[in-house]
Amino acid sequence: MLPYSVKNLIAYFSQLPGIGQRQATRIVFALINKPEDFLEGFGEGVARLKQNLTRCGNCGRIVEKSEVHNKLCSICADPRRNKSIIAIVKNEIDLDALEETGEYAGIYFVFGGLLNALTKPSAAQERKIAFLANKTQKIAEKGGNAEVILALDTTPSGNLTALYIEKHLKHPHVKVTRLGQGLPTGGEMEYADRETLKNSLLGRR
Repeated sequence: MLPYSVKNLIAYFSQLPGIGQRQATRIVFALINKPEDFLEGFGEGVARLKQNLTRCGNCGRIVEKSEVHNKLCSICADPRRNKSIIAIVKNEIDLDALEETGEYAGIYFVFGGLLNALTKPSAAQERKIAFLANKTQKIAEKGGNAEVILALDTTPSGNLTALYIEKHLKHPHVKVTRLGQGLPTGGEMEYADRETLKNSLLGRR
């Protein structure tokens, strides 16, 4: 029988996405065999994880509190970024994937998940769509043309989310596009390689 301290940690790790009980058990025993200084650093990092992080007041991505200036992350605050081009992504993992292509010069908007066909959009998702619609409308009111790139998974949930967002962003000065060819149907962005994302971004339509 495993000691309580081991079983307790296994239970915690098993709650993480993609990690079952067997993988969690391996992780815990790997930690047991690590030196004390590693465990101290690991434990401190976990304990302070949420304390050190915040969300950008504009795009909603998670960043270090020390990197935020006037409630904006480094990307949103960068004057070289084209603020009239907004890429909507599911999460920060997809944001990093697009950023690593080196081909995107706009800003982002983290939607924080995808819609579910079996349930209504949550209150938080409705607020995000309203915030985004207001943001693009302000760009249009200033005489500019906004582009919203729906950089979402090509899964049923991703397509549903894209259609729902597009419906709420209809405006003559707001162009809504989706990533071009390259991403397989039913695929998730985080598993696409850099070259595929780069080509799909350049070929958006």
